[in-house]
Amino acid sequence: MLSTTHPFALPSNWQGCWLLPRFCVCATVRAMGPLRTHRLDVLVAVHYKEYGRSTSTAKLLPLLLPGAASLHPYPEDFEALRLRIAEQPSLLLMPCEGARPARELREWVAARPAPVNLIIVDGTWGNVKSMSRRLQTLDGLMAIHVNDEVRGPSHFTSRRQIAIDKVSTVEAAALALEALGEPVLDGGDHAPFFQTAVGALQALIGAERAQGGVVTRASPDEELNGRTPTVPPLEAVTSERAEPLQQAAPLANQSGPLPTPTPPPCTAPPAVGQQ
Repeated sequence: MLSTTHPFALPSNWQGCWLLPRFCVCATVRAMGPLRTHRLDVLVAVHYKEYGRSTSTAKLLPLLLPGAASLHPYPEDFEALRLRIAEQPSLLLMPCEGARPARELREWVAARPAPVNLIIVDGTWGNVKSMSRRLQTLDGLMAIHVNDEVRGPSHFTSRRQIAIDKVSTVEAAALALEALGEPVLDGGDHAPFFQTAVGALQALIGAERAQGGVVTRASPDEELNGRTPTVPPLEAVTSERAEPLQQAAPLANQSGPLPTPTPPPCTAPPAVGQQ
């Protein structure tokens, strides 16, 4: 459970898009799945500064993989993660020294008699490295990377990546799952999870931008063609959003501080059976 001192105070087992209700994409993303894993439990450690942010991409994983993926605010849930890692073999997705290509572990995962934990870390690059160093002090954790799986620039255009071959959390997780042979469809075929994740990511970007975010770099196609990144015009401010602003203008002439309503972020109740 997330501590009440956290700025968002959301329970760790509540999964949702964390957008304002009118911009919610939960139903849209869920409709792209649901997918399931046979051999992997996806545990996403989300840095407390990232938990609850509208731009977080890790939150898409429980929506796409209900029952198979869960979010764990860090460091609040570190002890719970430690116990899970102690109970069953675990892989940490982190391109650190000594990490093995995820595809090399595909047959090993398939041969395991019980599910394997896939630990995903989410946050800024600096936060992720710090989180990974602490997690790697735990026994039974093997680091893997997806450097060989990246097929181009990130589709996440709401943030600037530190390098052209770096991708968002949900993209990296999708590449890792595919490399490890997951998820699978009911018929036994492997699902094209990366493309599904990209579709969910694009839905999030559109909704987050409509809510007030502004894209600050070029799309992957523009980067590949050598175009200069441009900031789009503010046509995203629709008349629907402008109306409340116009109504609020007369308040500037009143004495006292202006009211600052803060609607709660969109969250979905815990799925049945989740703790």
